[in-house]
Amino acid sequence: MQLRNRFLLALCVCLTAALFALQGEPQEGGHRGPGGHHGPPSIDERISHMSKDLNLTDDQTAKIKAILTDEKSQMDALHNDTATSKEDKMAKFKSIHEDSNSQVRALLTADQQKKFDEQEAKMKERMERHHREGGPGAPPDGQGPPPGEPR
Repeated sequence: MQLRNRFLLALCVCLTAALFALQGEPQEGGHRGPGGHHGPPSIDERISHMSKDLNLTDDQTAKIKAILTDEKSQMDALHNDTATSKEDKMAKFKSIHEDSNSQVRALLTADQQKKFDEQEAKMKERMERHHREGGPGAPPDGQGPPPGEPR
């Protein structure tokens, strides 16, 4: 896999991780998807974390769940879109996430917005650190692809 494609893949992973910034730090062992593999949390898990971290009202919880459900539908559709270039997909993933965050933020009180912004900043820092450290499967800076991969 070319280095550029590896970078795009790592960036996609990072953007997907950003979707789950609201949950705070992962619980011990991280989230497990089907088959026990690490994976993103479900919408219900995200809502549960947000409700706990931001002390959401029932009304806020219902509205945010609808926003996250719509976001997931858009992300899934984009992920399955074979006609859109990877670069365009990345821009659209980011746009969808930013739009969802704006909608969620608009439902929050000033105190909740402050916590939400802090969580987003922490996630962004973790993603940047993860990218600097090579990300999943990416070679260290200055080195070529892993053995067996073409240069």
